[in-house]
Amino acid sequence: MGLKLLILLTLISCSSRNYRRPESFRQTMGRTDATHIDRNLVPRSVARSMNYRAMSRKPASVGDIKKMVNYSNQTLYFLTLASQFRQMRAFTHNPVPEVKHCPKFHTVFLNLKESTPLDAKVGGLKIKISDLKDLKNETYLANHPEVYLPLSDDDLKPSVADEIRKQGIEKATELVRKAMFIHEKKMLSELLELCDRGISDNYFAYRNLITYTLNFDRKFDPSKKNMEILLKTTLFYNMLLIKSLNAQSIAPGRHPASIQKENHLNEHVLYRLKVDWADDYFKEISP
Repeated sequence: MGLKLLILLTLISCSSRNYRRPESFRQTMGRTDATHIDRNLVPRSVARSMNYRAMSRKPASVGDIKKMVNYSNQTLYFLTLASQFRQMRAFTHNPVPEVKHCPKFHTVFLNLKESTPLDAKVGGLKIKISDLKDLKNETYLANHPEVYLPLSDDDLKPSVADEIRKQGIEKATELVRKAMFIHEKKMLSELLELCDRGISDNYFAYRNLITYTLNFDRKFDPSKKNMEILLKTTLFYNMLLIKSLNAQSIAPGRHPASIQKENHLNEHVLYRLKVDWADDYFKEISP
C-alpha cells in the first residue's frame, strides 16, 4: 500500500510538470483581472476521523449507469468546475467576471448555462468559530475547509487561519470573503485555460487519479488516507467548500435545476473514480 500511495502522490504532485501554459492563454488572461494568477493551487485540507469501515461502495444499478452521460474525462472535469464556479459566485457576491465564451467546450457549456440558471445571491454568510482553539481541532478543520483558503494569489500561505490567529475570530467572515475572491479568480483563470486549451494542471491531477484508481488500486477503499487524497484535487475540495459555505449562510431557495445539475455532475465524478463511498463522508460533515 505504501508503494501505491507513493505512486499516486507522485502522479498528482508532478502533474504540473507535464504541461506549461501557452502564450495564448496568457493573452486571454490579459483581458481579466487575474493576469497575475499562475496556477489554481488546491488549498490544504483535513480529512476527519470517522468510521470509514461503515462506508461502502454502492454498486451502480442499470438505471444509474444509463443516467451517466458518456462525457470524456476532460468534459466532466470542465463542467463540474464550471458549475462549482457559478455556485461560489452566488455565495460571495464577488465581482469576478463570468466565462462567456468557451471554444473547447462550446456546446456543453451552453447547455450548462441554459439548463442551470444562476442561483440568487446568497446572504448572511457568517463563519462559525467560537475560539482560536478551534483552529487546532481536527473536526472543526475538517468541517471548515474555508479556513485553509490562501490569502495570496500565488502561494498557499498565509491562509485564513493564519490571519484569524493574528487579527481575531471576529475577522473570520471578512477574511473568508477576501480569500474566496482570490479563490474565484484562480478558478476563473483555470476555466479560461480549459476553454482555450482543453487542459490544465489540475485536470492532469484529476486524470492521474482516475488512472491510479483504475490501474494501480482498483480497491480504492474508504479510509482517512484515501479521503485526504481525494481532497487534494480541485473538484473534491470545492465540493466540501460549497457544502460548508451553504451551511453557514442564510440562503434563499436555490433554483431546483441548479441543485439537480450540481448533484448529477458530482455523481458523475464519484462514479468515474469508483469512490461513491465519498458521498457518505460528505453527508457526515456538518459545519
